[in-house]
Amino acid sequence: MAKFKTLNADAAEQREITGEEYLWISVLSRAAEDAFQISCNTLSAVRDVEQALHWFVRGGQDFNLTCEYAGRNPAYVHHKAVIEYTSEIKKRK
Repeated sequence: MAKFKTLNADAAEQREITGEEYLWISVLSRAAEDAFQISCNTLSAVRDVEQALHWFVRGGQDFNLTCEYAGRNPAYVHHKAVIEYTSEIKKRK
């Protein structure tokens, strides 16, 4: 299986990750893109963004598993998402 290099947020050195882990990182990244997209021009797009935001903010078993499969700490990802969500709310007011 292919190996990839990634830089940990809390470490200065790179480590190799597996293809499976890389896939889950991509899933997590796409969810973040969906949750924090700026423009929503339809009601269904607004609902999709709200669902993605709630997935991050609420956490839950599927969120935790996705983070773990991606090699990320679910509590850290949740914390960063809540901070981003709060700043987005402040920008919109």
